[in-house]
Amino acid sequence: MRVGETESRLAYPQELERLHSLLTEERAARLRAEATVAELKRTLVQTDAMLEAAPLGVALCDSSLRYVKVNEAFAFLNGMARDAHIGRRVDEAGPAVTDAILALFRRALDEGEAIKNVELCSMSHTSPGTTQWWMASFYPVRIEGRVAGIMILAIDTTEQKRVDHSLGLLTRASSALTASLDLDVTLNSLARVVVPELADLCIVFLKGEGDEVRVATVVHADPTKAELIRVLSERYPNPPDAPHGYQYVLRTGRTDIVPVMTDDVLASVACNEEHLRLLRELGSTSGVVVPLAVSGRVIGAMMLLCWESGRCFTHRDVALAEEIGRFVAVAIEHAEDFQAAKHERSRAEQANRLKDEFLAVVSHELRTPLNAVLGWTRMLRAGNVDTGRTAKALAMIERNTLAQAQLIEDLLDVGRIVAGKMRLTICPVHLPHVIAAAVDSMRPAADAKEILLEEDIDPEASPVMGDSSRLQQIAFNLINNAVKFTSRRGCVKIILRRVDRCVELAVEDTGRGIPRDFLPHVFERFRQAESSMTKSQGGLGLGLAIVKHLVELHGGSIEALSEGEGKGTTVIVRLPIGPLRIMMDEVETSARPSWPPSQPLSFGCTPALDGLTVLVVDNEPNTVSLLRALLEQSKARVLTAASAAEAMTIVHESRPSAIVADVALPGEDGCSLLRRLRSLPDEQGGRIPAIALTAFTETKEHEQALESGFNLHLRKPADPNELVLALASLAGRTHS
Repeated sequence: MRVGETESRLAYPQELERLHSLLTEERAARLRAEATVAELKRTLVQTDAMLEAAPLGVALCDSSLRYVKVNEAFAFLNGMARDAHIGRRVDEAGPAVTDAILALFRRALDEGEAIKNVELCSMSHTSPGTTQWWMASFYPVRIEGRVAGIMILAIDTTEQKRVDHSLGLLTRASSALTASLDLDVTLNSLARVVVPELADLCIVFLKGEGDEVRVATVVHADPTKAELIRVLSERYPNPPDAPHGYQYVLRTGRTDIVPVMTDDVLASVACNEEHLRLLRELGSTSGVVVPLAVSGRVIGAMMLLCWESGRCFTHRDVALAEEIGRFVAVAIEHAEDFQAAKHERSRAEQANRLKDEFLAVVSHELRTPLNAVLGWTRMLRAGNVDTGRTAKALAMIERNTLAQAQLIEDLLDVGRIVAGKMRLTICPVHLPHVIAAAVDSMRPAADAKEILLEEDIDPEASPVMGDSSRLQQIAFNLINNAVKFTSRRGCVKIILRRVDRCVELAVEDTGRGIPRDFLPHVFERFRQAESSMTKSQGGLGLGLAIVKHLVELHGGSIEALSEGEGKGTTVIVRLPIGPLRIMMDEVETSARPSWPPSQPLSFGCTPALDGLTVLVVDNEPNTVSLLRALLEQSKARVLTAASAAEAMTIVHESRPSAIVADVALPGEDGCSLLRRLRSLPDEQGGRIPAIALTAFTETKEHEQALESGFNLHLRKPADPNELVLALASLAGRTHS
């Protein structure tokens, strides 16, 4: 074996060992590479899973701004499939990428600067007509120190935007609702907040009296369209039984939402074919009507419609509209409360003005007769009236005194009405006799003005159940008013007739008439068509108010008719007819009612009281002096006492024939005096006739006087003849 061959044989195992070592290392390296690849694959899978699970959108663009990687969240935000993104430029695969946004991408590439929190928006691909918002950040991706692409992180902020928008809208709506207490101004301001942020059109309907529904406000961006829609809403109201619209909401109190306005919906709310045609032309795309309810009471409805914007109402929009509706309802309630308070304040101020005017009238009407009484009295005392004028002076004093008494009686009647203490003494009454008495009372006043009093009285008019005195007061007041406000040589006609189940009394005059604006107030207390300073006729303005109350107490009704000033007036009273079982012999015809209580009797007719001793009990010296003069003129012997104790002493000592006592006495009153007197034996004066003469005129005082033992109750100022006649009657005397 050659030397070379030997060396070669020796080197071969070494080479094999080296090769084996190299192969081993290569295999180990390959295994490590496979493991690394496997790990990278696992990492990529995990990364892809993490990207897909991420709540925000993630995308990767290369240096030419073409999409390389996109997760599902980003694809959804962008409104495109994932695969459709790959290979497209960012401005080709997203409507939100404007030139300004594209410039931010290039800045991130060129400068390697992260651009954070960029707000993007576009029309929503899931909710047509609405806006979608998201927040995006752009991060440079570096490979070996060079910017090789952009990673985009994006999150949907639409819901947050909607919440912020809703809160802002509610805040502005609240401000609009509290800016004014005028209801129309408030609703108009609110509607201008809602349009166009929530809808293209806002109409507010409010419930009125009964089934009335009024259009309170209509707002559209175009005022001409708003007016057109108002006219259409008023001309074609929603049918009460419509399955959609404001009537449905008013009826049920539930929200009516129409996400997509179909022809069937339009047909269900249309009043007729013409209305349906107009609704189609308007082209509404979506609508919602929410109730305006407060304290469980539906007071209106708010309708929102869309058409120009093309949007469709979502449940979020409905919730917002319902919340605004609650705001509106509360604002309406506050506005109504304010208006009611304002009205009450106005009424109170009017009442105060009427009170002041009434007090001025009372002062005037009371002072006017007092002026005549005081003037003539002083002239008589001074001896400045000749014999021929003395009778006229006395007649004037008497007439003005009676006029003042009548004014006081009217005031007392009003007091009874206000206190609910007006009482009637009910019996069958034959109205022709009552009216005849009232006409007789007014004939002198009518003759003085040459006014013709015409009577058209049906003598067969059925009787009524009522208070004869109060019924004559009704007739007298109506005829008195007619005569008072009729010019000289005019005519007053009194008509009594039966109409169905009523007796109708009409008083027609040719006088000045009643202004149309005053006619609704003609029966109100203290109301007069003329002011207190300029009125041409006297009176307190109480007569017709008293008449109305008396008529209503009798179960009747009253109305005043007038064509206006200068055209006369007709007042009609209707009273129910009494039961058919009332016979004519039961009807009160003999006793004439004493109204007006101002018809004096002649002194020549009064009986003499000679031989009678009358005890006058009164602590008022003027009254005592008057009664002494009156009774002594009738030939009675008069004793006087200023208190109950003094009266009892005189009874024991002098045993008077009769007693005239005031109820209001110092210490012990007149009723107590009579109870003590009636407790005495007959021989000690227990049965002495007694008359209560007092200024207390209420029914209660009248009953208390009679219950305490008085035989008769007369009110001040008393007719002198009535008092003398009463004493003579109690003493068993007849006319002399």
